[in-house]
Amino acid sequence: MKSHSSFNIVSLVVILALITLLVFALFPVRSQARTWVHKSYVESNGRDIYVALIAANMERKPLGLSSVWPMDNPIVKKGVEQDISDANFTNSTDYFWALYDGENLSTQQHDPYVCAFGFSKLAGQGVPAHYGPGRLSPTNNMWTIIKNVRDEMADVIPVLITRNIAAESLGANVTTIADFNKRLYFDSTWDTPFGDNGFILIRKDGGALTVRAKPMTWGVIYENKLFMTSVPGSGTPPLKYLTPDHEVTPSDEAYNSVADDISD
Repeated sequence: MKSHSSFNIVSLVVILALITLLVFALFPVRSQARTWVHKSYVESNGRDIYVALIAANMERKPLGLSSVWPMDNPIVKKGVEQDISDANFTNSTDYFWALYDGENLSTQQHDPYVCAFGFSKLAGQGVPAHYGPGRLSPTNNMWTIIKNVRDEMADVIPVLITRNIAAESLGANVTTIADFNKRLYFDSTWDTPFGDNGFILIRKDGGALTVRAKPMTWGVIYENKLFMTSVPGSGTPPLKYLTPDHEVTPSDEAYNSVADDISD
């Protein structure tokens, strides 16, 4: 009986050890699955923001009002009532604050420029939502948004991209096939959302792209298409991106600077 009992105990220990090994082996798979569930949620929020902006512009056009997308504008004196299309935002946090009329939040005067939008659309996957009093903070904003977008620009251009991508590594012009080999870089400032595991972008045509860490080349991002957003001699403002805390003008210099920082 003692030998039989000893055998059962040994067998139980072996089985428990195998189960433990199996659990640890499956843990990365489960963790990755949870991450991609969160990415679906973030992608949905990005689409919602895009749709809200497009819908707002469709409503404004018959009224003779300009687009709500952020644009370069002359500096307007503080205290002067202005439309959002007259403002000159230098980061996406201030832009989203104005878009949702944050100054009048929780009052009868609250009158956002877009419907179906709220500060919760800026949060998720480690980015906390903004609640209660106080101004919206970059900490509560996961999105980088395009500035100076024009109708004739290529549809593959990202108009929204999660902040963990360095906006300096985005392109304003893709003029040669060799450019397809360039890659995006993760932003050293923001660990959330997704860290260096991937990112999400919404293109100008409304298409969403969820990208893992490896296929981060311009060829993937811009679908191997050549385009230019700058029009020499036209006086049109250049394509820019508003991150949660600063403004970026994509250029060879900006790209090389962030690439050099990563390689150092």
